[in-house]
Amino acid sequence: MYLRNSHTVAATLLIAISPATASRPCTQFSPSPVPVQHLSAYFLPQYGLHATALLDIEAIRHTLALYPYIIDGRDFPSLSSVFTADAIANYSVPIGVVNGLSAIESTLGAALASFLGTQHLLGSQSVRICDRNSAISVSYYRAVHFLPQNKTTGPGDVVTGDAVLYAYGQYQDSWEKRHGRWKINYRNLVYMVGDAWDPVS
Repeated sequence: MYLRNSHTVAATLLIAISPATASRPCTQFSPSPVPVQHLSAYFLPQYGLHATALLDIEAIRHTLALYPYIIDGRDFPSLSSVFTADAIANYSVPIGVVNGLSAIESTLGAALASFLGTQHLLGSQSVRICDRNSAISVSYYRAVHFLPQNKTTGPGDVVTGDAVLYAYGQYQDSWEKRHGRWKINYRNLVYMVGDAWDPVS
């Protein structure tokens, strides 16, 4: 009897959704990138989220975690698990805006072809469920790109004799839930510091 009442109370607590009252509207999150000083206004704490919203957040985080595995493993066809077919991805300079899943796959494949390998690390991350079928998220990342010794080509014809290039930035993503699955419909890659590429010996 005690366990039954405990579950009932827990369920009741999760039913009430209390979105952060001062959060900026999700509709303003894309297509323009959000300056870092405004990000917190989109991801203020939310308390008492419904169990479904918590499950949706976990599903989005799991999908975000797939992205580095796919990119670093050069498994570009599996990007269909991350992006919608009509997704738009603004990868900033030097890649620019890419329209559609097939173009995202081929563009990333070509951009990374000259590297021996890459490692994408995700850091600070926030997810906000906007309604039943839309969400937004921001993920800090650091990407390491390994060049063959003395090779001088990389994305945007990077000229360097160094063996490693670092990129520091954020993935700002707008999500849609289609056929029960969350996928990115719009991505802005935002660099955190001046130059996109930081060569390191």
